[in-house]
Order: sequence, then C-alpha cells, then structure tokens
Amino acid sequence: GRGDTFGGHTTVIAAFFSAFESMLMFTVWWYLAKVYCTAFFYVKCKRGRIVHRNDVTAFG
Repeated sequence: GRGDTFGGHTTVIAAFFSAFESMLMFTVWWYLAKVYCTAFFYVKCKRGRIVHRNDVTAFG
C-alpha cells in the first residue's frame, strides 16, 4: 500500500510542479521580452533623436 500511495503522491507533485514551471517560464519569458523590447525601442528612439538633433545643429 505504501508504494501506491507514494506513487500517487509523486504523480500529483510532478503534475503540479510541471504546471507551475510552465506558468513561471511563460511569465519570465513574457517579462524579459517586454523589458528587452522596451529597452531596444527606447535606445533606438534615443539614438534617432540624438542623430536628428545633431543634424539640425549642423545645418543650423
């Protein structure tokens, strides 16, 4: 009887851990993607503004 109980308990833990890990990884990747995209666009916009400002200063 102990083997069956242990096996069932392990299955429940494995299922719960698998679901939790999937949810955690999804959240982590979503957060990383959001931060990376925000930083990338911020640097791109900032660099574009600096170049544009330099061009205006040079022509001015």
